[in-house]
Amino acid sequence: MNEYTRNEIIVRSLRGQSQREIATVLHVSRNTIKSVIQQREAARDGTLDRESQLAANRRGSILDDYETDIRELIVRYPKMKVVEIHRRLQALGYSASYTILRLRVKQIRQQLTAGRLAKTAAPGAVGKVLCRNVVLRSIDSKNLNATLFVFHLEYSGRVYVHLTPSNDLAFVIYEHLRAFEHFSGVTATIKYDELPSLFGSTKGSTVDSSKNAGRSYNQTFIRFANHYGFRPATNDGHDESVKSLVVQIERQLLAESEFRGIDHANDAIGIWCANNRLNVCTADPDKVEARSHESSFLIPLPQHPWSG
Repeated sequence: MNEYTRNEIIVRSLRGQSQREIATVLHVSRNTIKSVIQQREAARDGTLDRESQLAANRRGSILDDYETDIRELIVRYPKMKVVEIHRRLQALGYSASYTILRLRVKQIRQQLTAGRLAKTAAPGAVGKVLCRNVVLRSIDSKNLNATLFVFHLEYSGRVYVHLTPSNDLAFVIYEHLRAFEHFSGVTATIKYDELPSLFGSTKGSTVDSSKNAGRSYNQTFIRFANHYGFRPATNDGHDESVKSLVVQIERQLLAESEFRGIDHANDAIGIWCANNRLNVCTADPDKVEARSHESSFLIPLPQHPWSG
């Protein structure tokens, strides 16, 4: 079983779907589903030993090596039949059965559809992540490269903003952890722009991979998503207020100020957001009520944080 299937089991279980229903849809046994759920719970409360966790991560399928190719074909050619996908994978060296490929294609199509159809109006349903490379003016006249990480909750409009030295996977995961703590929970779906560090290698692929939906997420990142219970998906656009916030930070603060370093710049961003009442996005009473209402719908944080 690959990490995508584990993610689908976990997300469906958290949304209240029965193990029987999950088994029917994903074509996996109820014992497997029970094992995945128990392993996640043990990892979250810190009772899963390291060897068991590593053993679970090592288990895979021959199809895992072709996950990116399958996703890219499905995204680019939504109506392509499994027979044609099978033929194209054989040209890339795939030698396993047609049957397991057919089941994997069905799972991937369900996952992609679920990501697109996530309800943005529901509290706790969707968060969106935007990363923007910026250049900070340093007091010693040396420019500093940084990444502006913005995490936005669709329902309430709450925003987490922080500068990080890089947008590589370790820093991106770290900023997720800070955002989850800031919000005191996790949305069911998190949508992303193009962010190379989140995706696995597409080496050898013969299909255009310009769309996130057709790419395989980095396996470490999927395990991270499984630990917190969210489904990663492709972003379909940011709220205008978030775009405006990013532009204001860039033009009114970063471009007009000099900093001793990234920590100094983050302190300035925190003060600027507070002064502009933007760290909760707005002082609108309806939004304040929405913020309070949404908190109870977020996925609770685990007792044992992600440790890699």
